[in-house]
Amino acid sequence: MTEPSPHIDVANLPAPAEGIVVTMFITVRSVARSRDFYSRVLGGTVVLEENPCIVKLSNSWILMNPGGPPTPDKPGIRCYLRDPDGYLIEVGQATGVLHGHFAKKRPEDLPG
Repeated sequence: MTEPSPHIDVANLPAPAEGIVVTMFITVRSVARSRDFYSRVLGGTVVLEENPCIVKLSNSWILMNPGGPPTPDKPGIRCYLRDPDGYLIEVGQATGVLHGHFAKKRPEDLPG
């Protein structure tokens, strides 16, 4: 049995034709629980359900994933640096999601 392809709300996807998109990435314990909070409680629009979960919140983007190894959307194109206050910043290029390459679903992230 194959899983259905994830639905991407392309109209709200943060994918500009040029330039960069600044997003907030958070590591969460439960993608489903966090997705519900940012969409239902704070009024965000779910752009992608998971792997990574993308929620449009006002004029910003919240990306949520559990911690773990590289994913198909970012297999090894990673750069980490610290800002002047010591905060860790990841700079990357996530092109896999635009071509349907997603990480596998985890049981704890499924609805219900």
